[in-house]
Amino acid sequence: MNVCEGFFDWSIDEVPLVVGLNELLVLGFDGNGDMVDSDSIQVTFSDVQAFVSGEGKDDGSVDLVDVLWVLFYAFDGSVLPRCEDALDVVASSLVDLTDAVVLLGHLFTAGPPPAPPFPQPGVGPSGDCLLMCEDSL
Repeated sequence: MNVCEGFFDWSIDEVPLVVGLNELLVLGFDGNGDMVDSDSIQVTFSDVQAFVSGEGKDDGSVDLVDVLWVLFYAFDGSVLPRCEDALDVVASSLVDLTDAVVLLGHLFTAGPPPAPPFPQPGVGPSGDCLLMCEDSL
């Protein structure tokens, strides 16, 4: 796939990345197809999925519906969120009534916000999802 044209033509071939450190060889060619430069770069790939704490429904907003998702997940398992960690509002590695109460407090009484990552997507404070997160649907 040609991604940039000009003095150099760049192309990217499909490169399978593994979780962890990957070393990629970058080759530079001139307009005649002659290699004029090369270098290597290291890329770290992670399979951890970003989420917003408190956004269990994964619809782009944190609201009362997300409180219901916490409760349904914690007490009867009737909802299956994309990211269980998003329901763990207090980052205790357990989804329970406390998460729903804290989220309600934040939404309706100016209580403390959910634990990071909030309000922007990210990964949990430990750098990984302690509970399961899946790719976006």
